[in-house]
Amino acid sequence: MFGYYILARNRPQEPASNLRGQHPLPRISTSRLPIQWLRNTRVQLVLGFAISGGLGWLAVRGIDWGLVLDQFQHFPVIWALVSLLTVVVANILRAYRWKVLFVGERISTLRLFMVQNTGIGLNNVVPVRVISEGVQFALLTLRYKVNNGVALGTMGIERILDMVITASLLMAGLILIPDVGQARPYVIGAFVFAILSVLAVPLFVKLAGMGFFSRISLLAATIEYLSQLKQAKSALVQSFLLTLAHWLLLGLAVWVLAFGMDLGISPVVATLTILGTLYFTTSVPSLPAGLGTFEFAVVYVLKLFDVDQASAFSFAVVIHAVVFLPPIVVALALFSSLGLHPFKRTVKGAETPPAQVLATEGSTGEE
Repeated sequence: MFGYYILARNRPQEPASNLRGQHPLPRISTSRLPIQWLRNTRVQLVLGFAISGGLGWLAVRGIDWGLVLDQFQHFPVIWALVSLLTVVVANILRAYRWKVLFVGERISTLRLFMVQNTGIGLNNVVPVRVISEGVQFALLTLRYKVNNGVALGTMGIERILDMVITASLLMAGLILIPDVGQARPYVIGAFVFAILSVLAVPLFVKLAGMGFFSRISLLAATIEYLSQLKQAKSALVQSFLLTLAHWLLLGLAVWVLAFGMDLGISPVVATLTILGTLYFTTSVPSLPAGLGTFEFAVVYVLKLFDVDQASAFSFAVVIHAVVFLPPIVVALALFSSLGLHPFKRTVKGAETPPAQVLATEGSTGEE
């Protein structure tokens, strides 16, 4: 993710004469100064620890720990449980959104909920947080035999929908709350990137359907799925509205906890806080689950709305657990039930359609 190479050409001089009749020495290839070390897991872990540690220290620098202790002594457990329940409902909506994108196939919402949150949960606990989509893709295609192109296409559309909705909500926040103008360049950049991602889909379909790329089975299957989705207008509209509902519910969950802890912020501010925090946490190297980075982002954003440091930090710790723990619990539950071979198909018989296998295993979650 962060790795790239810088190639420095080193061209040694050839001898002017060849007294022994030997051929001139071949030109030595580049002397590589790879920044490949940035792709090294240990290096990324060290970077994550350094950045998270530094940001975490900034979040608590000068904090009054007595006030923090007082916040937890009067902690509103009921409001925290309501917030947690709202997060779970929001995650179920997200899984149902994924199901809607499987046009022409019947797939269990429960099974997609488990697959989706397993990927997110594992992504939250590993040192290098880039495995979410890989785990989800592997579970769908290897264990449940979903078509590769359908799996890749639905996951890609999901990401684009999330980018468009979150960037749009942040843009709306800039209009409603002009006091956060210092975040304007970042929000506009995110919004432009989201729009470009939408425009890239038809371009991808056009280019991938030409020449060499059309002979790659994965790309061909993905193009076929995207062509089917293009005709399913109702599925696109429904998935868009479900994405909006998911993020608004997540903002509501944050506001419920903020209300219980008496932070005095509005639902709009609560939604902008979680959106901005998640954007920031996923954009910089950090420790597993964004420890330190998440707390810094929440404290920084809430400071813009005159929330004192102790209250903001206490709130950040709790909402961090409320948002991040459910997928981790789901991941542990799924892998404990699947055993040591989570990507091995459990239903035997090639004649069983892939979608039927997926729907059968998650029949209790069928809509």
